[in-house]
Amino acid sequence: MLKKFIVLFVTSIFISIISFAQTFDITRYGAKADGKTVNTKAIQAAIDACAKNGGGRVYVPAGKFLTG
Repeated sequence: MLKKFIVLFVTSIFISIISFAQTFDITRYGAKADGKTVNTKAIQAAIDACAKNGGGRVYVPAGKFLTG
């Protein structure tokens, strides 16, 4: 019973942390989903901002983002 409580407690903490994580949308850094624009710098800028702010999520919305 105690083991189930601990698992539930840890899971709820993990979910809380995830829900408060900051999101860094690559389109806010200039990425375009047109399949033609090279988005490498914009994607890297979002990753760098995420790391600089202590972590979070780098969000890539639906679309064709060219990188390389």
